[in-house]
Amino acid sequence: MAGEWSGPVVLIFQFWGASLADSSSELGPCSSEGRAVRAGFSLLFRRLPRLESASRPVPLRQPSVRTRSLVRRMERLPLAFTVARLEKAPHPFAVIKLDSQRTDATGMDRLTVGWRPLERSLDRPAPVQASRDALAIGANIAIRAVVVVVTLSSLWAGPFIDFDVQRFSALSVAAGTPYRDYPVEYAPVELGLIRLIGSGDIRATATRLVIVCFLLDLLAFAGMWSGWGRRTAITYLWLGVPLLVLTYLRVWYLPVALSVWAFALARKRRPSGAGVVAVLAVFAKLWPIALAPAFFAETRRRSLAFVLAGVAGGIGWLLLGGIGGVRQVLTFRSATGWEIESTVGSIVWLFGRGEPRWEAGALRVGSSVGLTWLPAVVLGVLLCAVWWKALRSGREDLVGVPSLVAMCALLACSPLFSLQYAGWLTPWAAIAGRDSRRIPIASAWMIIVLTAGVTLALWQHADSLGGLGAAMLLARNGVCLFLPVWFLARGQPAVGAAEGDRYPPAPPGTSEERGIQQGIESGGGTVSRLVRHDASLGLA
Repeated sequence: MAGEWSGPVVLIFQFWGASLADSSSELGPCSSEGRAVRAGFSLLFRRLPRLESASRPVPLRQPSVRTRSLVRRMERLPLAFTVARLEKAPHPFAVIKLDSQRTDATGMDRLTVGWRPLERSLDRPAPVQASRDALAIGANIAIRAVVVVVTLSSLWAGPFIDFDVQRFSALSVAAGTPYRDYPVEYAPVELGLIRLIGSGDIRATATRLVIVCFLLDLLAFAGMWSGWGRRTAITYLWLGVPLLVLTYLRVWYLPVALSVWAFALARKRRPSGAGVVAVLAVFAKLWPIALAPAFFAETRRRSLAFVLAGVAGGIGWLLLGGIGGVRQVLTFRSATGWEIESTVGSIVWLFGRGEPRWEAGALRVGSSVGLTWLPAVVLGVLLCAVWWKALRSGREDLVGVPSLVAMCALLACSPLFSLQYAGWLTPWAAIAGRDSRRIPIASAWMIIVLTAGVTLALWQHADSLGGLGAAMLLARNGVCLFLPVWFLARGQPAVGAAEGDRYPPAPPGTSEERGIQQGIESGGGTVSRLVRHDASLGLA
């Protein structure tokens, strides 16, 4: 190690081509980059007294006023636990890059190097990886653009029949008060979007729906990138490709985009905005309630905005539609049968020789009257067990594998499992892909691909699935049920949660510790090198 830097363990953070002081001023105080810089400054300044007691004298001078002011601002948050953990973390790399200009200062004034997320292989050229990621993003957006163009061309070129679009068009022009004067199966936020884009013309409604869903898909992608980094966002895009067979004619993208941004804002330490967006997600589709434990953990229990917005939204909904309005959404307009694609409905349809019938906007079979309490109890037990295990562990990324498992449990126990509902898994599966355990992401891929296969089988066989389609449907529902059982039956979570074992997992502790560890590992605020030098002096 050249120059005056001899002995200490130093943490170097890299930012794109600007001075350290200038770059730091642009970082939000709660961003993962800002947390990483604060940890680096704290570690560097804690090591300075040891420099003076090294085996050879080290000339030091006081840092500039600008640097001292910057460090004082960055050290206001308690980061002792982060620094202590990083100092003790074993790491195989012993490489440090200093500024080429020699100085007898602390080094703070002249450390100017470029930001780069830590890669799985540190020897991989960053431009090559960046070009591959750019190619993946471009390819995914191009695929989606082609789907949009083909869908719009087909719906205006010939006869167009889609029961969901017809329902949207009817709701947009219905007279009276929703939930009171006519039954509605959609929650208020989703209903608001339907009425906004709908019209009496079915083709015009479908056109607006396709464009809005495409934009919501990109909005969810932006939220994934903002909250979990580029690679996770790209994984989300790839997971959504098989579901493009539904041609952007379903509104499942709305609750997904809102949920993603709620968690992304929570990770950025903006609990007020996260709480409001989370309430919008719940009132768009009720399924985000299953992720409430993860959300409360992410917001560090600062959920006043969520509670207030939830109470206000609930009161508004009750004033609009009364208790009957909530019941209509929960029971999908008081439907009495099992949807043929649900876990129970598929078994009754394929093995019980039940005759499908069109009821409340879906093909249903059998009767669920008096039996809906049973899957509800099973779902409640599964969700409680999953979140109890995840929270008790202290090492789980709650927005990853546990959220994916909770969503699979919800879908497996629901009396309605439409094809588009598989899209609810995509963001949590993308985040779970950062985990070293491969079963969750593999199971999510199986569910999504099998859902696409079932969709194609239903198109080919209007009144049945055929042998292969029936097998794919049973396999999809079986995988949904398998994942919660696997999660509950296995032992402690694997070591190293995010994108491989780059750093040892943080010890069980507060959610603050887990949040900074996730920020470091996610590629948002990432350590470039952790240096160990001259262990014989006791400085490492």
